[in-house]
Amino acid sequence: MIHEFFTNKWILGAVGFIILFAGVCYLWYQHDTAPYRQEAADTAEIVHQWKKNKQGQPKSSTAERTTEEELTDGDTPMPDDTTTSSTRETAAKTIDRTKSIETDAVSADAMDPSKMSRFGLGPYPEIPKEWNLIPNYWETAESIGEELLYRVTIKMHNEGTRSKYGSVGINPTTLLIIAVERGSVLIETEIDENGEERIYRNLAHPDDLSGIYTRRSQIPSHLKIVTPAEIAFDPYEYLGISK
Repeated sequence: MIHEFFTNKWILGAVGFIILFAGVCYLWYQHDTAPYRQEAADTAEIVHQWKKNKQGQPKSSTAERTTEEELTDGDTPMPDDTTTSSTRETAAKTIDRTKSIETDAVSADAMDPSKMSRFGLGPYPEIPKEWNLIPNYWETAESIGEELLYRVTIKMHNEGTRSKYGSVGINPTTLLIIAVERGSVLIETEIDENGEERIYRNLAHPDDLSGIYTRRSQIPSHLKIVTPAEIAFDPYEYLGISK
């Protein structure tokens, strides 16, 4: 009987079809959820890099003096991109996420202390299930700036607007969000020893800007040049929460 079972072509065909179907389903799942798993990996890497930069940053530097002067003039220091080299480490870090989902609802057990912000920002918003993040996702935010960046990114994701930006970061000093749209390049400049304006930091999506430029004239003409003061916005206002 066992011999007949393994020699019956219909039974073998059915078993083969089931195995093939299961394999196709698994491959489809891996392909469909890959962007969300990458989003989670990007988040962890950016937070790790931001913390490392903050730990290694000197307490007094020319970069900090420049930042203070710019803030006096109403400007905002721009964040570094994880894909773009930079000569200064005081910038905010970026997250590149592109998918969208429908809800930004607060979880049903939001009043549980473990579901409340450690920095007084209220209940945590629901994390998109597609990201497949670790349960203690919010515990990885060790500063109010990191949590604000997480919240802004989730809301952009839910609204379907995240994909229009090549880079989204937060200034750790002013807590302003710096969102650079695709097709734009954000620059910060200073006057060099020869009295000429020099770009000391530029930020754009890797598809838009592939190099480091020191002069405005070097930036490709199809890119829109913007400054931090032009695009920075208040995350509290955007999220509808109180400071």
